Formats: sequence, structure tokens, C-alpha cells
Amino acid sequence: MFDDALERARELDAYLAKHKRPIGPLHGVVMTLKDQFNVKGYDTTLGYVGRTFQPAADNALVVRILKDLGVIFIAKTNLPQSIMW
Repeated sequence: MFDDALERARELDAYLAKHKRPIGPLHGVVMTLKDQFNVKGYDTTLGYVGRTFQPAADNALVVRILKDLGVIFIAKTNLPQSIMW
């Protein structure tokens, strides 16, 4: 997600330069997400190999909310199969 993170940082910089205020209270905060949350264009495997190479069509609600608050997502972190272990 690194290239998308850099693009998002550029967008936030441009917004700040234009509006002279942050986009939200988390403007520029870098975060990772567990792999259970859909991020458009990225796999959400939940630890299953069979779910690879099937990018999400849309962002999960929590992803949309955090983006609206100004977060920059840099990576998705793995999790145990089915979030059970």
C-alpha cells in the first residue's frame, strides 16, 4: 500500500496548503489495518490462501470513516486464519 500512502500524503498536503486547515483530527496520521477490513483494490484474506488475488471492490465503513478523518494507511497486517487463534 506504500504507493497509495504516498499519494494520499500528497493529497493531504495539497488540501492543507489550499484550505489552511487539516482535513480532520487525524490528518496525516499513518496507520496499518488488520487484514479483516476491506480496502478497495487490496485482498482481504482473513488468513485464507483461497481468498488471495480477489481485491476488495469497496472500502469497509471503518476505512471510509478513518480516511475522512485524515488517516494514511500504509499496510494491511496479517491475522490468524478466521481471526480464531
